[in-house]
Amino acid sequence: MLHIAHWWDVDFVTAFFQFMLSQEIRVDYAGLSYFPSSNIGGSLQIEQFGHVATVLHDVIQRPVIVPETAYPSTADFKGQFARWKKEVPGYPLTPDGQRRWFSDFIDYCAHQPAISAVYYWSPEWSGEGMWKAMAMFDPDGQARAAWSAFAPPREQRSKPKTSVFFELIDSELCAVPVDEARQTSADILAEKLRHFGGLNVDYIKDISAAEIVVCGYQVVLRASLSGNLDLIAKRESVASSSWKLQMDQLNPTNQRMVLFTRDPADALLPQVLASAAKIGLEAVAHPVPKGQALRFGLSGF
Repeated sequence: MLHIAHWWDVDFVTAFFQFMLSQEIRVDYAGLSYFPSSNIGGSLQIEQFGHVATVLHDVIQRPVIVPETAYPSTADFKGQFARWKKEVPGYPLTPDGQRRWFSDFIDYCAHQPAISAVYYWSPEWSGEGMWKAMAMFDPDGQARAAWSAFAPPREQRSKPKTSVFFELIDSELCAVPVDEARQTSADILAEKLRHFGGLNVDYIKDISAAEIVVCGYQVVLRASLSGNLDLIAKRESVASSSWKLQMDQLNPTNQRMVLFTRDPADALLPQVLASAAKIGLEAVAHPVPKGQALRFGLSGF
């Protein structure tokens, strides 16, 4: 196996392995790390990694192995990887968020023909230090819930459900237009790159000053410089219909609700979660600090 990082850059990854093969380097498996909470290149979401792995597999005709991956169980850690605490949408940095992310990642990879195997990096770490949040033991040596993610064999793993994103704003359930904003951003950015002749100072100034609103959410185009899609609700222009009607339109079989919350005391929160449980809909409450943009990956979908 020939192993590199650069999971966020499909062009680099494919060019690297193509060059190695052209030099008659033996490559039985292509190794590709993935640490989403680093958010390098805006690589927050599992589907983005899947896109890179699939393209790489198709180009070089070699199976892909994930030799290193991990997700934090807390934001309380320091050291070499102290900046690797960016939350994947729907997976708060908690022991349960770690468990759900790793379980969903393995489930996802199990249904990707390009991906042959997944290895969690240093799960046995115990105690304090730079890897305490990523490890599968807490500082007291007790196993974290994420161990359960290893249990089902590949052939028994279910395909992960599609996340549908909502935000709770002043006791109103508002749909977050992730797909619409992503497409609008891609179109606008492509046009601006053509207009300014590439990525330069004028381009950066222009996208930094741009005011783009999609379905009531401001798109922070400057976040695209780090590969991200940042959305901020414009309260006066966010359209919301009956919360029950919106939930009725979700399919519990293949969809899950990710509910961003800013106020844990919002009276609608327990009602939405109870209603989801009643209809068998998986619902995840994801706390977000007030004033912080909702962050997603921009490319690779």
